Amino acid sequence: MVRIRSLASVVLALTVSATACVSEPPERAALRERLKQPAQMSQEELGRTLDEIAKTIQGKAILVQVEAATKEMNQEQRDVVLGMLTDRVGVFDEGLRTDNGVTLRILNAPGLSTNPEFSAARRLLVDINTFIPRRFEFNHEVAGLGDYGFDLTVK
Repeated sequence: MVRIRSLASVVLALTVSATACVSEPPERAALRERLKQPAQMSQEELGRTLDEIAKTIQGKAILVQVEAATKEMNQEQRDVVLGMLTDRVGVFDEGLRTDNGVTLRILNAPGLSTNPEFSAARRLLVDINTFIPRRFEFNHEVAGLGDYGFDLTVK
C-alpha cells in the first residue's frame, strides 16, 4: 500500500512537471528565428517583435544599472525607455549586435532632443532569445549633448 502511494506521488509529480514545461507558441519560436537573421525586419515583423517584448515584460519591474548603482525605473523613465513599444511612430530595426556573447536586436526610435537644432535617437537593445530589453542608449545627432546609456534588468 505504501509502495502504491509512493508510486502515485511520483506519477503525480511528473505529470505536474510535464504540464509546466509547455513548449512556447510556434509564432514566438518563428519570430525568434527571424530575429537571428541580419536582414532588416519588415514593419509587420517589427510590430510583432514590439508586441512580444511588451508581453514579455508586462507587469515586471525594470531595473536600471548605471555603474555600480541599480534602481527601479520610475514612470517617466519607463516612458522614455519603453515608449517605443506602444508609440511606434518612427521606430525601425537597426540590426544585430553581439555583446558579451549575447545577440541583441537594436530597435531605434526618435528621441526628444535637449537642443531643437539637433535630432536625437533612442535605442533599445533586446536579447533575441528572451525578448527582454538588456540595454538602452540615448544619443544626439552631435555627440556630447547629453548622451547616455545604461543596462537593464527585468525582474
